[in-house]
Amino acid sequence: MKAKITLLKINKDKQNRFPVCVELVHKQQRKRKTIAYALPQNWDFENNQLLKTHPFFNVLHPVILDYKSKIFKVNLGNYNFDDAVNVLFDNVKAGDTFYNLALTLVDDSTNGKLYQTVLNSFNAFAPGIVLDAITPDKAEKYMHTILKTNRANGVHTYMRTLTAIYSKLSTDKNPFTGIRPKKVVTAKKCLSEDDLKKLIYTRTLVSKYDKHNTTDTVNYPRYYWMLLFYLGGIDFVDLANLRYDKHVVNGRLQFNRFKGGADAFINNLIPDPAWEILSLFDCKPYLVPIYKYQDYNSYLNKCNKYLKDRTIDLQLSKKPLSKSARATFIDRAQQLLIDERITMEIVGHTQQTVHSIYTDEFPLHVRDEAHLKIIEV
Repeated sequence: MKAKITLLKINKDKQNRFPVCVELVHKQQRKRKTIAYALPQNWDFENNQLLKTHPFFNVLHPVILDYKSKIFKVNLGNYNFDDAVNVLFDNVKAGDTFYNLALTLVDDSTNGKLYQTVLNSFNAFAPGIVLDAITPDKAEKYMHTILKTNRANGVHTYMRTLTAIYSKLSTDKNPFTGIRPKKVVTAKKCLSEDDLKKLIYTRTLVSKYDKHNTTDTVNYPRYYWMLLFYLGGIDFVDLANLRYDKHVVNGRLQFNRFKGGADAFINNLIPDPAWEILSLFDCKPYLVPIYKYQDYNSYLNKCNKYLKDRTIDLQLSKKPLSKSARATFIDRAQQLLIDERITMEIVGHTQQTVHSIYTDEFPLHVRDEAHLKIIEV
C-alpha cells in the first residue's frame, strides 16, 4: 500500500498548471484525487509541497498538510485498500471545501473570472460544502433555486461551468453532468440598417448642466460602438487592450482575440471611418482610453448605459449594447450573402465545418472587399 502527494505532469490546463494529486496505489488498484493546480515553479519537488509563491498558498497549504498527515497514517498502518481510501478521502476538514479547492482555478482570464462568479453563487447556496457531499440532487436544487432570479440561458452557463470545475478537481462521477435548464431562443441583438444610420450619422449634444464632458467625450460610448463595428465586429475587451505599437501593422489591426478561448488571430484592415474616430483620441500607445479604467466590467456597464440613455431620442429598434456591434456586423454579412467562411475569418470565429479544414484562408484583398461592403451604410 502506497499513498503519496505529487505534482502530476500530465493534463496541463490552459494556464500551463499541473494537477496536485493525492494518489493511493495497491497492486492493480488505484485512486487519485486532484486537490489543487500549480505551476512547476510554485512546487517544492523534494518535499512535495507548495511554495509560498503560489497565489493561493494560504488556502491550500493547510489542506495539503492535512492530506500529508493522512498519507503518513496510511503508509504506516495495516489497511486494506477500501479502508485506506476512507482514511485518505473521507471526513475531510473545512479547508477542503469545494469552494476552497476550486479557488485554485480562478485567475484574471475570462474563464477564471467566470469561475469566481459561479463559485460565489454556488457557495451562497451550499456554504462550505465538501466535494464528496455534492450530489446530483443537490445540483438540481441549486439550478431550480437560481432559475427563480436568473434567465435559463444564464443558468445553463452556470451549470456547464460547475461541471467543468468539478471535472478539474475530481475524477469521480460528476454530479453536475446533464443537469441543465432548457435553453430559450434569445432575441437578436443586431441593429437594423436604419438603426445603424441613426447611430453613425448623429451625435449627442452636451447638456448645459453637464460640467464634466465635451462634445467628444459625451460621445465616447458611441464612438466605441462604431469602432467595434468598423473594425470587424471585434469585442469590447479587445478594443480596450489594443495598442498602436503592438497591434497596428501597415494600416491593419493584428492581434490574437482575447475573448472566446479560441485564441483566434485577427488581421483586419482599419477602414477610413475608423481612422477618423481614432484621431479623436489622444492616448497613445493605446487606441482608445478604456485602459484607464481598472474596473473593466463596471466601465463596460457604464458605456452600455450611457449609450442607451444618450440615443433614446433616436428610437432605435434595439438597445445599442456593445455586443450588438459584433452581432450587427455578422448579420449584415448574412444579409449581403457574403460567404460565411469569409465572415468567420474577419470576426475571428474558429472554423466549424469539415470543408473548412481543407480550405486555405481567403486572400486579404477578398476579405477586405467583404469587410468594406459590410460597413458601408
